[in-house]
Amino acid sequence: MYECSNFCKLSVLLLLLLTPSLAMGGDDDDDADSCEPTEGRFRCGLGDCIDADQVCTGSDDCLDGADEGPWCRDSCPPAMGCQQECMPTPSGGTCYCRRGYGVSGSDPSACQDVDECATHAACSQLCANTPGSFSCSCAEGYSYRNPMGGSGASNSPGQGMCYASGSESTKLFYATKNKVLQTSSDCSAQEVIN
Repeated sequence: MYECSNFCKLSVLLLLLLTPSLAMGGDDDDDADSCEPTEGRFRCGLGDCIDADQVCTGSDDCLDGADEGPWCRDSCPPAMGCQQECMPTPSGGTCYCRRGYGVSGSDPSACQDVDECATHAACSQLCANTPGSFSCSCAEGYSYRNPMGGSGASNSPGQGMCYASGSESTKLFYATKNKVLQTSSDCSAQEVIN
């Protein structure tokens, strides 16, 4: 049976510290933190991600230095024709789009509006798509509340909710094995119904 030496154990520990996604049993690339060049992100050689403005800066921002290289200086010439942004990379430029826009499938240098309202979590009730953004609002009888402050519409998914308007507070009913209980929406008052 193979036994790992102290050097081997130290190497594995160092690898896990440098790549936390391996320790978690998967990769850290999800929709909220994508590492796609078309979204202004750069994947380093060890798998970590950095923003486009950290690539080809003359300073190693990747742990392995993969964000710097000989092509950095001339990788985004005007002839490349990026509609919005160009990320210089050590292997040449990559076009990407500002937030609220996505790279067109037919033309990788063009950007098109993303319909945030088509995603399932953009707004709790009503959603209006606008070029490069969106706004949330509520149906009649409801008011918009943003936990980050303010009562106006939001353009950040999951930032606000619509609550029933009126003087009577919302009540939540729930059941346990042998009781039906009711509580206020802020869980400050609870009473047994049966």
